[in-house]
Amino acid sequence: MCGIAGIVGSKDRTYLERVNLMTDSMSHRGPDGSGSLIDAEHGFALGHRRLAILDLSEAAAQPIRSDCGRYLLSFNGEIYNYRQLAKKYNIDCKSSGDTELLLRLLVSHGQGILGELNGMFAFAFMDIEESEVLLARDHLGIKPLLYLLDEDTLHFASEMRAFHKLKLGLTEDRSAIRQFLELGFFPKESTIFHEIRKLLPGHYMKFSPGQSIETLSYLQQESSYLTDHDDFIDPEQGFEDIFENAVRDRLISDRPTGVFLSGGTDSSLVAAFARRIIGNELETYSIKVNGAVYDESAYAQSVATHLDTRHHTIEVDQQEMKDGLLKRLDGLDEPFGDSSYLPFHLLSERAVESITVALSGDGADELFQGYGVYRWASRLYRIPKLLHPLLKSGLKTFPPSRNKEHWRYFEGSNGHRRFQQLFSSEQNNFRWPEIQILCPEVGASSDEEVTYTVSDLDSGRHPREIMASLDLRNYLVDDLLSKVDRASMANSLEVRVPFLDRRLVEFSQKLPLEWKVKEKESKYLLKKVLEKSIPAELVYRKKWGFSIPLHRWLKEDFAFLCEDAKTSARKNRIESLNGEEVCQWIDAYLNGKDAFYQRAWLLVQLYRWAENHHLP
Repeated sequence: MCGIAGIVGSKDRTYLERVNLMTDSMSHRGPDGSGSLIDAEHGFALGHRRLAILDLSEAAAQPIRSDCGRYLLSFNGEIYNYRQLAKKYNIDCKSSGDTELLLRLLVSHGQGILGELNGMFAFAFMDIEESEVLLARDHLGIKPLLYLLDEDTLHFASEMRAFHKLKLGLTEDRSAIRQFLELGFFPKESTIFHEIRKLLPGHYMKFSPGQSIETLSYLQQESSYLTDHDDFIDPEQGFEDIFENAVRDRLISDRPTGVFLSGGTDSSLVAAFARRIIGNELETYSIKVNGAVYDESAYAQSVATHLDTRHHTIEVDQQEMKDGLLKRLDGLDEPFGDSSYLPFHLLSERAVESITVALSGDGADELFQGYGVYRWASRLYRIPKLLHPLLKSGLKTFPPSRNKEHWRYFEGSNGHRRFQQLFSSEQNNFRWPEIQILCPEVGASSDEEVTYTVSDLDSGRHPREIMASLDLRNYLVDDLLSKVDRASMANSLEVRVPFLDRRLVEFSQKLPLEWKVKEKESKYLLKKVLEKSIPAELVYRKKWGFSIPLHRWLKEDFAFLCEDAKTSARKNRIESLNGEEVCQWIDAYLNGKDAFYQRAWLLVQLYRWAENHHLP
């Protein structure tokens, strides 16, 4: 795992040398080495920070150059099927890792090889003779890649902080800020800056100075990874075969490896299969927050005991977590609405003292129907349209409740927006009518800012499956996976996600719904498989999640954050928001409306970031 950066299209050597400043700003992503290749004649600079995982020798240092000298690669990630690809294409490499193999495949096949890669990656492949760079990102966006085009010069990096070393003019993206208020993250290609974009998952970009950018999806290139499971004669066995291979691939490492174990279904399955492969030397890690209302560490310990792993419970008290909150919050290079980033950061910070690679259970909820909101999607979607206006008007008389927020689904302007409204209500973020008040420049129409769009991909599917598919393409990518990458890489820890193996994603999309949900039991198939490894009482229990008592902290120890946000709002620090309306929302929370804490948190994030970082 690493950090990459580059500049293509400038022949000013002094400017190109800023690539070293870009990579230095991401030293946490790669503390084991750094390198750059700068060529003013051909107008490019590639940079790299290395976290050595496979092949710890200098043979795997980057950027790497082809034998002929024409091609270069700066690569972040892991290609899990690299050995199979080496065998398929009869390629012998000097190094034992995946980087050289990827370079050779790109030299031979160009972007045509992307559909065959199974892994998490973001890379830049440079053809010196053509002065052309190919950027690519993995199929689900596990690894980040951002870019900025300034006149005829392309800049790219793994993290936004790298772009500030270029000293280019950056302006707020007003549409993206509105979407952040509704979703809690910056979706799709957007970032808080209008000039900086994200390369979409499953896409590649080609750029050559003087030519327009070409960005295309490579997912249509892929052939099916499945051969024996299409009929799902035995879904349990089909899942076990694929998942065991996925876990085995992610255990390949030349550095110490462990599993993050919360005690829930997903991480317990990862630990159970890793235990099969490694034996009782498997290291597992959980976090215990002393004094927390929700503490799953006892369940994690029970699972670890039944699996016979070497379990580590990382104990912290709430004061310790509070003490580090501001440091971790200010370490983000963009506002981020998911407060579970904070405990995950702390878990990574402690775990990296003994391991360099960790496996997590992320992705299972979206693939196998793990969230309660999917039940709401089914329930609301099937209500006859004739009743929608009646329900919409009746919302005004409903008393405040959690369920009322879900019924606000019918406040959406049309069916095009309603899945996004449902997601926003589930997360307790701002609803679109509220955003229209906060952002007075916005008109009544909002279709251009709808991220949760029902496309042909979802046509004809069960509403539960539609909602899960939308989460897979949006919430998972831009919130959950972003959280994992930011928090782990801030501590030089690589996290791998077996549930997002391409074979397993394909398997889940073909799996009939009755194997995901049965008699209101979510993740039915996963729990059936997990029963073979741990007692049923540990499998079938209420899910709590990974959170902190933020609603209380914002009124106690961190009330000053709310006051600071109000001060910044009055200074019009974020031009697209009405400062007085912002203050009213924060006051409503401080004066007793605890249900508004997530909305207050989003505003606090925006204004603290704007004050401390890069908005005027």
